[in-house]
Amino acid sequence: MRTKWCRAFPGLAEQVVQARHFVAALVAEKGPVDDATLVVSELATNAVRHSLSGAEGGWFLVVVGFGDGFVRIEVVDQGGERVPHLCDVTSAVTAKVHRVWVFRWC
Repeated sequence: MRTKWCRAFPGLAEQVVQARHFVAALVAEKGPVDDATLVVSELATNAVRHSLSGAEGGWFLVVVGFGDGFVRIEVVDQGGERVPHLCDVTSAVTAKVHRVWVFRWC
């Protein structure tokens, strides 16, 4: 990865919009902005809703990396009270969205 940017956000639902603006500004002219903002919106919302990042004083971190022909978006949250585990994808819509992201970014 040639360039990497990161920014921490308070773990509040209204900060998801700010995370989208952050990613859109970085990705503009380098990649598909609409796809990038969709990805960060989904990941940041999950961090706020389903992890300790959404608790009082919580935060989440957005990392955007650029390489040769690709953009990588990460959202780091504060984890949860339970140990994470893999689940089967039960929603056809979710499966389709994930496939689109894979094909669009590769």
